[in-house]
Amino acid sequence: MTIHVRGVHKGHPVVRAAIEMVKPHAENKTMLPTLKEIGEKYPSVPRDYLICIWIGINAKDREGLD
Repeated sequence: MTIHVRGVHKGHPVVRAAIEMVKPHAENKTMLPTLKEIGEKYPSVPRDYLICIWIGINAKDREGLD
């Protein structure tokens, strides 16, 4: 899968995976359970993309803490 800016919209699997990852990110202490859960729901989204989404959510969650 390659992401093209013109093709990104609310229904795009990467966008949906990112939105759905917010809750399990907050519920799990580590990355792996979240990647497993979201990866099962969105098998078309490469694991590398899921890792990047997790990193972004984690950075936003830590905003102002460091």
